[in-house]
Amino acid sequence: MSLSALGQVDTSVTADHPLHAVFSKNGTRTYVATNLSDASRTVRFSDGTTLVVEPGKTATTGAHTWSGGNAVPGEPNPPTDPPVASPTLRLVSPSSLTTAGGDGVREDTITAAGGGNHDGTPTDARVYTTCGITGTHDPSRTARFALHVDSGNSVANGVQARISCDPTGSGAYTRSETYNYFATDPFPGRETYTQASGLRSQTGAPVDLTGGCVRLEVWSAIGSSASTLRTSATAGEGAQSTVEIPYTVRAD
Repeated sequence: MSLSALGQVDTSVTADHPLHAVFSKNGTRTYVATNLSDASRTVRFSDGTTLVVEPGKTATTGAHTWSGGNAVPGEPNPPTDPPVASPTLRLVSPSSLTTAGGDGVREDTITAAGGGNHDGTPTDARVYTTCGITGTHDPSRTARFALHVDSGNSVANGVQARISCDPTGSGAYTRSETYNYFATDPFPGRETYTQASGLRSQTGAPVDLTGGCVRLEVWSAIGSSASTLRTSATAGEGAQSTVEIPYTVRAD
């Protein structure tokens, strides 16, 4: 199977396993994962797709279905992020949320709305995800975020965000909060979009997380020009874009 047959890499879909990739061609996706362990593994992708990969194999599902390879069962898994033990998550390009932060500032592009109105509806969104979170919901707190955005000298742009939770890592995001869009100013230089813009809508009830996932979607609600989102900043560089979930998180 050639890469050209699979299409282009689709970074909008993530997974709960580091050895994965998603490709898109002609509107259909192929999901790929490798299992270096000595036990069968079910890989869960952020759009709800699951893929069972046998020990020492690479497998695909979706537009193309295949299994094979010569990975050695029992090889140590590659390093991954440390267990999520904090409610504060930092955006790391191209598609991750992590407690550890990044290795140097990047400016991720938020695709323009093209003159349309996508208020409340994620469209061509940047998606950032983390999984493996265990924690108890704290009803005295609310979700918070700080997203450092810039629309340059473009007029009438608006950036919007949605935070969603999947309680068990099953791929079903049963709780979501969509915030009012943030109207950027027409002057170069970053601005900070926060929860102070107000909650536009919400679905589902917050519940405790057991190996759950958190997903952030960021898109252009209005406007004809692209914006940028500051990600991957180190602590020393400052101005890290973050999401804080209203949970008491523990590293199990």
